[in-house]
Amino acid sequence: MFVKMEDLMLLPFPSQLYLDGNIDVCENDLAPEGYAINSDGENVEITAGDLAGYFYAEQTLQQLRRQYNDELPIMAIIDEPRFSWRGLHLDVSRHFFSVNTIKKLLAAMAHFKLNRFHWHLNDDQGWRLPIDKYPLLTEKGGWRIDENGNKYGGCYTKAEINEIVCFAQSLHIEVIPEIELPGHAGAALAAYPQFSCSGEKAKVEVEWGVFSDVYCTGKDETIQFLKDILAEVCEMFPSRWLHIGGDECPVDNWKKCPQCQKRMIDENLPDEAALQGWLMNQMAEFLAKKGKIPFGWDEIMDSSVKSEIGVMIWRGDGKDAQKMALNADQKMVMCPNFYCYFDWKQTAAEGEHGSFGVTTLSKTYSYEPAETPEMEKLVLGLQGNIWTERIVNEKELFYMAFPRALAIAESGWNARKSDFNTFLKRVKGQQRFLEFLEITGCAKME
Repeated sequence: MFVKMEDLMLLPFPSQLYLDGNIDVCENDLAPEGYAINSDGENVEITAGDLAGYFYAEQTLQQLRRQYNDELPIMAIIDEPRFSWRGLHLDVSRHFFSVNTIKKLLAAMAHFKLNRFHWHLNDDQGWRLPIDKYPLLTEKGGWRIDENGNKYGGCYTKAEINEIVCFAQSLHIEVIPEIELPGHAGAALAAYPQFSCSGEKAKVEVEWGVFSDVYCTGKDETIQFLKDILAEVCEMFPSRWLHIGGDECPVDNWKKCPQCQKRMIDENLPDEAALQGWLMNQMAEFLAKKGKIPFGWDEIMDSSVKSEIGVMIWRGDGKDAQKMALNADQKMVMCPNFYCYFDWKQTAAEGEHGSFGVTTLSKTYSYEPAETPEMEKLVLGLQGNIWTERIVNEKELFYMAFPRALAIAESGWNARKSDFNTFLKRVKGQQRFLEFLEITGCAKME
């Protein structure tokens, strides 16, 4: 494809040539998402391995224009991604974010070649997506009342979810929904308490933390409830992947529950950890019939889960869990909180926004997700996780996400990263684009 430089838009969207469908993907040796660029300074020739490759070539050209004051150097580039999974995760349960905010985040992601949006749609503090068979999930589970009597919450309609999914697809981003189970189920059980062990009425949680009220794994009705939900989620999201949680599940109620204990006897399960593994396997088998590949947080490896279930490794530096996944031959996405949690503070300065530890831009950039050839075969990629217990609005969201998301983007794309100072110069060169999207006040350059 030949493009005149003046036809390139300074936006995270394809050019009109691209939108008109006038691109033929010719047979070549370029990898999926890969591309080649040849420029004489006025005209540009682009070759790509697929349509995503053409799209990413245009993003590179737009980035270069900003770095070279709206001009392009004479150059020849062959470029392809190191990892297929280059993502961001957003929790909308603790705090709800509008369709426009999410689309703005997706636009920024696409421009920097991030291609997976992991959408955390339910937790103890709110249920955000409509399930026709269980309308109380949003009617009751979508709202919480704080100690002052203030009501907070929200949910997306199916039309809004489709709008986000279609917008993401136009930017070559896959939306991976997450339905958290069996723990972090407070909002769902506030709506349908019969699916807990006690069956007692509960409320949507206001505080943050880990709560003992989880799904009752001993009840067949609970298993069907979860399958019904996942069936509707599969209809809403065309993604190959579907995340089913699996983290931070207390087993105190299971130990006291006659039905959970009977399930353990009937299934010959040695302990409650194995009971959780049994549940995850049940959901994985159900999703496989729907053509989906399940993912779970790394706690799922504490029991015998099927190797077909992918693992998101989040705890600590991730190395111990990564070794477990390697031994089990499980695909993995790396997002260890020491490096990839964007609710953590960006600097150690007093009054800095964020929680827990400090993850500077340079620390995120330093992270190596696959240190050996064996790891390279099983690591799909990496992502930055944005948890929103203390991120309450769009301004705070983008302040915490950027520019650390750019470090994830470069680590996911480039097999050989440059030194940090060189990366920093490129980041500063892209601030004009972030400002165009009204993503401002977000650069902690250390």
